[in-house]
Amino acid sequence: MQGRGVTSRREFLRLSVLGAASGIVAACAPAAPPTATPAPARPAEPAKASAPTVAAAPAKSAEAVTLVWDTFRGVGTPWPDHIIGTFKQKFPNVTVQFRPLPTSQTDSYPKLYAMYAAGNIGDLYSFDQVDYEFYRAVPQGLVRAVDDFIASDKYDPGQFYKPFWELQKLNGKVWGLPSWGHPGDGGFVLNELSLQDAGLKVPDYKSADWTMQAFYELIVKLHKTSGGQIVRYGTNLGLAHRHMTTTTRAFMGDLISQDGKKAIVTEPNPTKGFRWVYDLAQKEKVVALPGGFQGSANDLFASGKLGSIQAGALAMFNVRLAIKDPSLCKMKTILYPKRPDGIYPSQIRAGTWQIGSKSKSPEWAWEFVKHKSSRDGVVSFNRMAQSAGAFVRPDILDDDYFADPNFEPYKDTLLTAMPFIVPANARGTELQDVFAQEHANIYLGRVPFEQGLKSLNDELQRVLDKPTT
Repeated sequence: MQGRGVTSRREFLRLSVLGAASGIVAACAPAAPPTATPAPARPAEPAKASAPTVAAAPAKSAEAVTLVWDTFRGVGTPWPDHIIGTFKQKFPNVTVQFRPLPTSQTDSYPKLYAMYAAGNIGDLYSFDQVDYEFYRAVPQGLVRAVDDFIASDKYDPGQFYKPFWELQKLNGKVWGLPSWGHPGDGGFVLNELSLQDAGLKVPDYKSADWTMQAFYELIVKLHKTSGGQIVRYGTNLGLAHRHMTTTTRAFMGDLISQDGKKAIVTEPNPTKGFRWVYDLAQKEKVVALPGGFQGSANDLFASGKLGSIQAGALAMFNVRLAIKDPSLCKMKTILYPKRPDGIYPSQIRAGTWQIGSKSKSPEWAWEFVKHKSSRDGVVSFNRMAQSAGAFVRPDILDDDYFADPNFEPYKDTLLTAMPFIVPANARGTELQDVFAQEHANIYLGRVPFEQGLKSLNDELQRVLDKPTT
């Protein structure tokens, strides 16, 4: 995908299918872009003597059935009612009861564990791979494998991009179908009007001249003050664990080691990524930091008071929704500069639709999972469920939703997104929470840079040293 341009969406579809078949996913730091599909680093698994036996799928009954769907996805949007309604048209005997969870996934997971322990969890829910809860919930028995249904239906995994399909597997079994997925936070949206005002041009993100230093200088020049007041911030940066994974990868680094056991933020390359952010925030003071402005960063950008905003393939669509006045903001997307190895820094993001292990009607739950992961299900998810970002199937990209030319740069990383690293002890949610707390001390300037980075590394290591959950 990076070696030549794709001139149309249909041409990209053709290439995407070929890419999906060959499984192109970039590893974290190879000498050249790979052609194999590496799985993300995972907690250690016990050796298995042989492949698991796939049991026969339960037969579906024509009697009236009620499924309970516990989810944080699409809450407050029309999508849950839509997907339930279209499923009801296909299977009139099945009623799906929608039980919304907190829209913050990290708040929803503890609730799901508690519901499971209390015996009142639903038939359907999701423990996403990218939040690492997949690697806790599956071993603890909360999720039902779907291999028997796949076998009995002769279900074709080739309808999904291979990277998102492979992430549904653990311990030799398949535990769900792809729900959402995208190449992560490796892009930025620029306001072309702000660039023009600053006497700048949209950079060519494919050029060898587009470097992290050039990016730094552009952000500084985009910043504008008058009379001691900020007229326009240079940028808004993603500062969470997932964003900083991408930023450190831009400098050939990462946050934890490939085996998921060691915090490495104080190593030379990751330190460069943290220094890049810190200098923009504290030395140049051109970053719209949390608490420094009213409303959301998307609204700030749409008002013309923010020159650029870190926005991956999902966030780009949300930024677009915020723009109401084209005289204030005209968006243009770019990617982070390519690394010396020719790879765009990124981190694949992915989720899953799953069947609960305690479901009394797993055969009908499987039908609902298939319905949500179908082409129509995924297209409607993107269109109707805010913050969906479901780019998991090649056959959806001919939909008009993806016709925006600002989506084009993300196609360069859709099949080559770099894998995430799962903490060896599966304490991913805890690791992300600790990261957020400690990193805030650095970018907000509460502590000197070196002290803050060491404390961050120490606290991450403290989490990684805990026993497996």
